[in-house]
Amino acid sequence: MANNVAASEKYRMCYKKTGDMAYISQLDLQRLFQRAFRRAGIRLAHTHGFNPHPKLAFSMPVPIFVESEAEYLDFSIEGSHDDATMQQLLQPCLPEGIFVVGITKLLPNSLSLSKLISNARYEAYFSGAGIDPALADAEYESASLIYTKEGKKGKPDKQIDLKASARFVDFNVSNGDLVTTFVLPMSSASYINPSAFTQALQENLSCLGAVELGGIRKVSVMSSLD
Repeated sequence: MANNVAASEKYRMCYKKTGDMAYISQLDLQRLFQRAFRRAGIRLAHTHGFNPHPKLAFSMPVPIFVESEAEYLDFSIEGSHDDATMQQLLQPCLPEGIFVVGITKLLPNSLSLSKLISNARYEAYFSGAGIDPALADAEYESASLIYTKEGKKGKPDKQIDLKASARFVDFNVSNGDLVTTFVLPMSSASYINPSAFTQALQENLSCLGAVELGGIRKVSVMSSLD
């Protein structure tokens, strides 16, 4: 019997998700990319079986309202395309706020995104705070940041020590705003929501209690191989 399965190639895309695109759900984002590939004339490879679906694998998504400079998507296509050409075809088919930084072809033994990405670096902006970073740092050092993670499927709630989970925390001032830079784990087993972390900061640091959060942005990711 002849083999009718089309040959496919796997690629990895890095893209930015900013502006209004920070407000869309992960499901809507998946549909957005499927439409973009279709409009660009790039044929996605599909799984086999009774309910085939496009071979798309996203990195752990940022929460709604959080912008990102470093989102990743692994995808498989039928046939092969030049990386730069594929980027040029896709970008006009994507809405404002989704920007393709680059696309690279993956080797057969490449690690999946879930195994490769270990941590993410974020920046939270507290607008016009007028707060001394040294004061924020001193309050952080003495504060207790405990987050209650709701249990799923009947499992009990879990108490998480956010300070122990955070790999790095720093406070500085930029353009009159207090900027908090922090690194949190990204693996599915130990993932910490950046929105939960900034909320805990506001609830436990008195200098931030009455200050408005201007936004959160993921600025980079770190590899488990580093």
